[in-house]
Amino acid sequence: MKLNSSELTNHLSEKVHSIYFLSGSEDLLIIESLDELRKAAALNDYTDKATFTVSGQFKWGAVDDSLKSQSLFGGKKYIEIQIPSSRPGKQGSEAIVKLIENIPEDTLLVFVAGKLEKDIKQAKWVKGLQKKAISIECPKVYPSQFPGWLTNRLTRHGLGIDRDALEI
Repeated sequence: MKLNSSELTNHLSEKVHSIYFLSGSEDLLIIESLDELRKAAALNDYTDKATFTVSGQFKWGAVDDSLKSQSLFGGKKYIEIQIPSSRPGKQGSEAIVKLIENIPEDTLLVFVAGKLEKDIKQAKWVKGLQKKAISIECPKVYPSQFPGWLTNRLTRHGLGIDRDALEI
């Protein structure tokens, strides 16, 4: 299922899915989406948190170890996997596919990647996430889109803006 970042809050108020996949080139939208996911996780008792950042020689076994470890207080697990390059490598791709096929109960997995280039969109791990996860795209907001984007954001928060102010 695909969502815009602006639809995430409403989605999370109804149900928290077990896997989320955020991608895009607009850092603000990614950060805000992560904040919403973390808030929803806390409200739903996902108290055992771990964050991993994938780089060069990342050890995917650390994610497996985190999933298999028992919390002292037995809380639900929130695991965030940041893939800044959007290229986890062959071993990473295989590990992601395996993770999403065998996600333990009471676990919330959040994958975060940058912009997905055409070749990356065809990768097995991306296709797997798009099939199993709630995908949230955070595309770049271009200058020509900014007035409408800002107006929508302000409206969501119960605020308005003067047309002259938008043109500044």
